[in-house]
Amino acid sequence: MKKFLFLLILFTGTLIAQTNYVPNPGFEDSVNVGWWLNAWGGAAAELFNETGDYVISGDISARVAVTTPAQDEIAKVSLMTRGITNLPEGELQLTVSARTVSQMYLPFKLSLKCQSADGSRRWYGGEEVYLTTAPQTVTFIVNPDENYRDSVWVRLSCGKKTGEYIFDDVLLTTSEPDTIPIPDGRRLREIVESDFPNENFYVGGATQSNYWGTPSEEILYREFNYTTPANDFKQTYIHPEPGVYNWDFADGWLPRVREHNQVMRMHSPIGPQCSNWAKDDARTPEELLQNLEEYVTALCDRYNDDNDVIKWMDVVNETIDANTGEWFGPKPGTDSWENPWTIIGFDTTVALRPPLYIKRAFELANQHAPNIKQIINQHGGMNDVAWDKVKALVQYLRDNGLRVDGIGYQGHVRAGWEFESNDSGVNNLVALGDLIDWAHENNLEFHMTENNVFLQGADIGNWQKQAATFRAITEVLLSKTESGIVTWNVWMIRDCDGNAAPKTPVLFRCDGSAKPAYYAVQEVLENTVGIDEESEKINPDKFILSQNYPNPFNPATTISYSLPATNGADAYRQVTVSLQVFNSLGEKIATLVNQAQAPGNYFVEFDARNLPSGVYFYTLRAGSFISTKKMILLK
Repeated sequence: MKKFLFLLILFTGTLIAQTNYVPNPGFEDSVNVGWWLNAWGGAAAELFNETGDYVISGDISARVAVTTPAQDEIAKVSLMTRGITNLPEGELQLTVSARTVSQMYLPFKLSLKCQSADGSRRWYGGEEVYLTTAPQTVTFIVNPDENYRDSVWVRLSCGKKTGEYIFDDVLLTTSEPDTIPIPDGRRLREIVESDFPNENFYVGGATQSNYWGTPSEEILYREFNYTTPANDFKQTYIHPEPGVYNWDFADGWLPRVREHNQVMRMHSPIGPQCSNWAKDDARTPEELLQNLEEYVTALCDRYNDDNDVIKWMDVVNETIDANTGEWFGPKPGTDSWENPWTIIGFDTTVALRPPLYIKRAFELANQHAPNIKQIINQHGGMNDVAWDKVKALVQYLRDNGLRVDGIGYQGHVRAGWEFESNDSGVNNLVALGDLIDWAHENNLEFHMTENNVFLQGADIGNWQKQAATFRAITEVLLSKTESGIVTWNVWMIRDCDGNAAPKTPVLFRCDGSAKPAYYAVQEVLENTVGIDEESEKINPDKFILSQNYPNPFNPATTISYSLPATNGADAYRQVTVSLQVFNSLGEKIATLVNQAQAPGNYFVEFDARNLPSGVYFYTLRAGSFISTKKMILLK
């Protein structure tokens, strides 16, 4: 585990209760009390009070306006405390709430400048993150050397780019383990293991070895009955160059998965994200083929007998360009997302002209890992141009006497994907269902291997739209479990994990609490309703206001509703929607929604932590439709 553990989390009761060593942490006594600006590398900055719409908490926040010279990549600005003394021994936890004013994805970093009694200094820094207009809480855990605690400065570094940053609620405390919030209701794996005893459906999560010991690992075992160890089994990690093998991370997963009674999908394909050695433009076909054969053979020989844990393996990945349908190939250099394996050549004896590396990878996997099911994994959307080629590839491999057990669709999508169409004009959900049907009809398992629902641009923070997309996808998958095996796997666990973190694409917030998307999936699993039985779940044909869940609740609950599509050219015409909450006296407590929305399923989280226990009512108005339901807050 890394010495410095960097997490993005929200405040917890444990953290707030500790002694805070930062002077003027909420900037309530004017931003200039206890704080000062430091700029270098040609940057300039101004520090002033923010009292308007961008205040994060309390009456004011600190606003730092940064300007940097054109094309100067080293100019930086730090908002710094005055020196802090008399710090205790042990780990320290530094936390701040931060946001930008209007720009997206501006760089930000937490650090400490620590000084010893003789005046020598050391700097300890967290990883750089990217802020958006949505407030984030950023935390850095550090244990400075005992000789470097004579005086400590907190630094909020926000330079490199012109922009305006907002900071508030800065905490420097002793570090204590935080309790990870447990969602209401049954755990996802508990529902699946109880209600799908025929093992036709699995719910999985992906994470990496660098998240061992973090809340992400705890959630992985708690919520999912299978694990995908992200990139730890890929060639770039295990076999970076000829004669070199690194098995530590891969081997480390097996006892963990066994201990928590899970199974594993070994994400170990021949495809992009291979080693820089393989991507070197000077590599010959013979060198690449030997490199491929060494890796696949060693991998399969090492893990074939671990089939009590390793149930599936991805043999090839991202073989086809999702937009053009062409075989995905190499690019110049070694720093691009590319697939050098096509250099080995193509099978020109058939019209499909498949790259030779695909057949060779399956030959080796069939021979050396007969105990593990073998999968073709594909990225992109639902475009026919790509999936028709995947289908032809499966047939080609089988015609050559090779075993293919399933196909995988990664499922990296954006919120609202369920209303979009593929290249043939077919709705994505319909195309997804058709693809699963084809897989089962051809004796193939179907795996959604890397599902994310991205929030970006105007959708940042729209948890309800994200929940609706997760729900729609899960409903389609569950509707197909009677005809064959279906698995669903989310890529990364918490919003702060992985490269896609700024798009907050998963089921859990950075503090480990469940988002509306989690409860949407949970509800679908509990209801086990498929699109064939109740089509309104995906394409509503009437207005529905559902009972909030959970109910009674404390302190938050989710309210869901459906807006129907109509027939004709304006089938997805938007309607003005209002969702409001009232107390038992009829007084309006909150407006949760007030905007035009397209047909679909929506989920809204209502947080009542500042309200007393009692009976409350929520009313949905959508066009001429009006409906009211009762909910109970018990504290």
